[in-house]
Amino acid sequence: MQTADHGSQQVENAKAHNIPIALSTIYWNMDHIYVPGAWRRFFRAIYDSIPLNFFESKPFLHGLPIVRRKMKQLKIRNMLFEADLLFPNSYAEGEQLVTDFGLPAIRSKSVLVTNGIEPLKKAGNQSEHHIDLNSMPDNSILQVGRIEPIKGQLNVIKGLMGHPEIPLVFLGAISDIKYMEENNIRFVFVSA
Repeated sequence: MQTADHGSQQVENAKAHNIPIALSTIYWNMDHIYVPGAWRRFFRAIYDSIPLNFFESKPFLHGLPIVRRKMKQLKIRNMLFEADLLFPNSYAEGEQLVTDFGLPAIRSKSVLVTNGIEPLKKAGNQSEHHIDLNSMPDNSILQVGRIEPIKGQLNVIKGLMGHPEIPLVFLGAISDIKYMEENNIRFVFVSA
């Protein structure tokens, strides 16, 4: 769904050939990044009041960023509607799809499929940087996801600055080594 243009073409092609569609949604609502500051609610109210299909018959406006975004949302909505089965990564993601696209009926064709992790391959001496997840304290926070800005590790660190008693572990592939180093996120080996 992240690439709505290609995804919607694939959905149309599958439907034309009577092929069932199972869609891994992988959806994030990124509205918070489009308009920063106090104007966000004002612009959001105006934006939300425009029906998704309003711009479909107005191709002369398709180059405007707000129109491109609405057209992408319409394509995503159509993919969700046409899919026979949806695989959101979490209950919250499924509900976000219902809310953002006004499709409560998709709940009945959604099956929760959480992301997995690759097992750790043994590499050299791990004793220096090793955490056993089974022995972590109950008040620990474990955040699983790639180490990169969009996953928000820095926000979690900032949010816990006043709580040094809470152990924090990030588990995931390092997608952005510079981000990791700049924010003093250290690499450790983890076992379950």
